[in-house]
Amino acid sequence: MRKLIFILLTSSLSVLFNISCSPSDSIQDEEIPPTEDKGEQPSPTPSEDKNEMKTVDLGLSVEWADKNYNSKDSYDVGDYVENYTQKGAPIQRIYNVPKEFDIPNAWQARELLRMCKWIVQEKDGHKYFKVIGPNGNHIIMPMGGNLFKQLQTFEYYNKDKKAEYLYESDGYGMQEFYMDENGDGGLYIKRTYSTCIPRRFVKKGGRGNRSFYEDKNFVPKTEDAVDLGLSVKWAPYNIGGAFEDDYGIFIAWGDPTGKMIPRDNSYLNGVSAISICGTEKDAATMLWKYGWRMPTKSEFEELLTKCTWSRSWSYGHAGYWIKGPSGKSIFLPAAGYTKGGTTIHEQNTIGQYWTGDHTSNGIEMYYIEIRGERNKSILKSRNGYVRCPIRPVIKNK
Repeated sequence: MRKLIFILLTSSLSVLFNISCSPSDSIQDEEIPPTEDKGEQPSPTPSEDKNEMKTVDLGLSVEWADKNYNSKDSYDVGDYVENYTQKGAPIQRIYNVPKEFDIPNAWQARELLRMCKWIVQEKDGHKYFKVIGPNGNHIIMPMGGNLFKQLQTFEYYNKDKKAEYLYESDGYGMQEFYMDENGDGGLYIKRTYSTCIPRRFVKKGGRGNRSFYEDKNFVPKTEDAVDLGLSVKWAPYNIGGAFEDDYGIFIAWGDPTGKMIPRDNSYLNGVSAISICGTEKDAATMLWKYGWRMPTKSEFEELLTKCTWSRSWSYGHAGYWIKGPSGKSIFLPAAGYTKGGTTIHEQNTIGQYWTGDHTSNGIEMYYIEIRGERNKSILKSRNGYVRCPIRPVIKNK
């Protein structure tokens, strides 16, 4: 009889701690939990399999699932899952991604945060977001916060205060994007082992990358140019972007279409002027029009010498906030560069931006490079076939 009672007690404890938070029983790296007030203890029993999901077209590059994975309806948080896995771990097994869905990538998470309107609402005592896309359609995103796992203890943090969801980051494994009740959102890029968050999937095969926005060519209004207190006003974002921290498209120097992928400088035959700023070879002039052009070498020099540069992150993209004498700022993301192909090098490490000027020998073109904390930025020259972003300027009126 005593043996039977012991077996039943052991089985009960096993069920009690069987939540779908972690792919393994071991903790690889303990963390200090957040300082927010602790909510109620989570239910110890895993939810039933409620995986039937539909997709909603929000007018973005990919369709989003209408509810969280393993949730009973759109307002239910569903299960929590650990938001980091070691390199090489089988994502399908650990994260239970249905075959017609994917874990959202960083770009898909960014556009959901940046292109949609997030409205706080409440139902049955729990807060959620009504997320309205550019086309007017919407999805419901519950504010489930996160579960912090430490040994066999699980506690809620930020529940009804913050929507936290899983995304897949290149080079960093599984990470978290979030929006809080005050409208502050972003992407975390950090390795965490003990924080568990809900899952919201996207439809497999969506165009969740830069090419979706390359086709749009968002041209800022001239009145949106940022007056830093310098000789020219600066565009709020790169060509091919829509927000200040977007990488935009990578353009070869002197390519007015922004679509060429040259492998050497032979495409530049016929370019003899020391500067192409404002000419038919200027990508900013040809793609944006309305007085926009590439910056000159001297205009970038005053950006270097007359402004305050602060290394920072914005929605998962590294770069610099640049504050001018006027007190206003622009953000230059460390977008990287491409060289003779489409592979992007040193993204989130280096930012390289074209000027419209080239050296007196006509062989190399000037560009600015931003790198690291101390060596923040320098002017260099290089072959024009290397493709870099462009941050246009416009004359002061």
